Amino acid sequence: MKYKVGVSEKVTKDGKDYHVWKVSDEAGFYLADGIVGEEAQEQIEKIIASACALAVRLETQAEAATQEQSEQKQAVAQEPREQEPEKQEQKTQEEKLPYFVRRSTGEKIVIDKDIFKLGKDAACVDYVVDNNPTISRNHADIERKEDGFYVRDKGSLNHTFVDGKKIAPKEAVKLTSGSLLQLSDEVFEFVNVVEKKRKKR
Repeated sequence: MKYKVGVSEKVTKDGKDYHVWKVSDEAGFYLADGIVGEEAQEQIEKIIASACALAVRLETQAEAATQEQSEQKQAVAQEPREQEPEKQEQKTQEEKLPYFVRRSTGEKIVIDKDIFKLGKDAACVDYVVDNNPTISRNHADIERKEDGFYVRDKGSLNHTFVDGKKIAPKEAVKLTSGSLLQLSDEVFEFVNVVEKKRKKR
């Protein structure tokens, strides 16, 4: 038997007649009661009316909840867009920073501090030169000065070289874009984006 909303169906069970109503498709609300005279029928109709009102209220609340969820999803979807200018600005700033390219791995190492430390001890350097036992714990520092970037050897065991020339311990040697920095036998190419753009003009 398929029940239709608002239409009663007669059901006989255990020798008694019943009317069954489907109040709402959404709420799936059913009512059934025995048929005993007109008063009973009126009472049943009142119950059905009350149930219908309840079903409508439930459906309205469900629709409101669905609308609220939709609005929340839209708000969440818009958040990344609002943050995009900030992320774009941060990315633009990072693109202006100088960096090294580690020749053995192709890794890009952005120099984002005034004193940027290189070595194999993660506890005291900004970039760990791993998988190379010839590198000292704190091998060399890259220092930002008003006129550019300098490398300073920190008394390393296997020395520091710039463009193939060994530098003395504690000596600060200026790096230009394209310089090859060598810590022991590990080679890094220095790239200064701002300097490169200036040279092209």
